[in-house]
Amino acid sequence: MQAIWNGTIIAEAKDDEVKVVEGNLYFPLEAVRRDFLMPSHTVKNHVGIGRAGHFHVVVNDQVIEDAVWIFRNPSASAETITDHVAFRGGIDIRP
Repeated sequence: MQAIWNGTIIAEAKDDEVKVVEGNLYFPLEAVRRDFLMPSHTVKNHVGIGRAGHFHVVVNDQVIEDAVWIFRNPSASAETITDHVAFRGGIDIRP
């Protein structure tokens, strides 16, 4: 699986490494090119999962704000996505 934006692969993982929770695909953090991530101050609460921190994606001086989110301490029902990231619309996910 690949997450691609602006012609650049931002994340790449094997199919069995990607988790699905509530219809979102979560890549392991180590599969993400962190040089394309910029920390965001945005934190959102997700009912049943927990608090998600966010990152902006920056490629070739173009930015998608809050395009990536991560749960560092999700609820027990979503613990499989601890330290995994998901990408919002605008970032192409390909098999």
